[in-house]
Amino acid sequence: MTEECRKGAELIWMQCDSARFPEGRTLLEKAAAENDADAWYFLGICYSWGGGDVGFSEEKAAECFRKGILGGSALAVLGAMRAGLWPDLRKTSSVTPEESFRSVREAAEGGDIFAAWQLAQTIEWEDLETERKRLTEEKPAPVIITVPGECVPWYRKAAEGGIIQAMEKAGQMSLAGTYGEPDAEAYSFWVEKCAAAGSAWGLCEMGIYYASAGEAQTAREYLLAADSQGDARAVLPLGRLFLEDESSPETMECALGYLQRAAEQGDPESFRILAAVYDRGIRTERDVKKACYWYQRAFRAGDADAGLTLGKLYMEDTEIRNGEKAVRILEQTAETEDGASAGEACRILGQIYHDGLGGVPDGEAAIHWYTAGAGFGNADCMERLGILYCLGEDGIEKDYEKAFHWLNLCWEKGTLHSCSRLAGLYLRGEGCEADEEKAVRLFETAARTEFDGYAYCELGRIYEARGSAQDLEKAVEYYGKSMELGNETAARRLARFKKGMFGRWKVVEEE
Repeated sequence: MTEECRKGAELIWMQCDSARFPEGRTLLEKAAAENDADAWYFLGICYSWGGGDVGFSEEKAAECFRKGILGGSALAVLGAMRAGLWPDLRKTSSVTPEESFRSVREAAEGGDIFAAWQLAQTIEWEDLETERKRLTEEKPAPVIITVPGECVPWYRKAAEGGIIQAMEKAGQMSLAGTYGEPDAEAYSFWVEKCAAAGSAWGLCEMGIYYASAGEAQTAREYLLAADSQGDARAVLPLGRLFLEDESSPETMECALGYLQRAAEQGDPESFRILAAVYDRGIRTERDVKKACYWYQRAFRAGDADAGLTLGKLYMEDTEIRNGEKAVRILEQTAETEDGASAGEACRILGQIYHDGLGGVPDGEAAIHWYTAGAGFGNADCMERLGILYCLGEDGIEKDYEKAFHWLNLCWEKGTLHSCSRLAGLYLRGEGCEADEEKAVRLFETAARTEFDGYAYCELGRIYEARGSAQDLEKAVEYYGKSMELGNETAARRLARFKKGMFGRWKVVEEE
């Protein structure tokens, strides 16, 4: 490899100023014209992967690799394999891929960072193994066996030598724990190295880190630099940062610009953010039509919660109100795999049919959707089923066993709000064995947590029926609290109590 070739390669792969890429290409083309076979390899890499901003051209890549192979470049053989062009070029080579692999490995061991980089890629993607399988039936299989994890030290060697893509790869592998355990320290090291070199990936990673740390200004500087180099990942976090920056109206314009760019790139999170911006009127006028559009985009992209919110939006008293659309989108949400959103959609559908779609209640449909929601684990659906079976209304027959099943299940899960209804079932033995003590505990819970006047009144009845002096004291106490909460029955029952000669309560008038 001539000095001219190496300098050209360095300008393309060891620095990030794209304005210098043409100079690098010119040096490579000059070296190639002077019969530097490795220069043809580097040009082939450019055309096969878009290096040096030349754009992709399989035809030009194949021609460059062919000339490199004819000139004896072992790198060109491995490069053609990695680009998927080797089957068409194998007759061009006088050496086998295994021989080329050994030659490149020797160069890498001798300190050639570009050889280390190509070696790492060949090992990671098992190019020799692919060739082995293809040739097994034609002639003896190659003897070199590679394991993908063996690429790590070679990527690291290339990264330490300053090849930007190898530095990025080392950082990405450290973060993901590829071929080993995740290494946060190594990841941070390579991110900082990449960012210092001007790598869009490194700049973006630094921006995302500072954004998560709450250092918005620093994050924005890094992300803007990454965006200027075309890193699509920077666009959404920039939209978020500008949205949170209320220092001037211009920042909102920037936020919408970046969020819409992210949406154009198909980023589903941007759909949801834009929907929320227009739905809630975040730093802009509320626009339900735009909110509806973005919720639809988000839902089609697989965001079940967006479908749930869209269904609710169609039910609001706005210019887009449409009960049929609300039901349709909620039904679609109920069919998704997102249990929480599907369950809540079922709850809303159950409520719609219970209240009456078009003014006519449909108890059977309400039961259907509440049952479906209960199947997703929605606690409200379970409790509403219990209440509906307790009351037996809108064409639903009373079924105390089902009522007890659902209400007791809610109690066991700690989600029950209507403790008085379950207490009543235990008290009367409806759908279960009568258990006064459980009834008392449930009525006490309802009285304490729900400020339920009915619960206080029922506790008064229970203690009145027990009849002892202490029980009557409690009965009076509970009737009094029930009366304070506006329960007229408690007031009538309390009026029957009088204190006797010794200050004890007694009932002077039977009900």
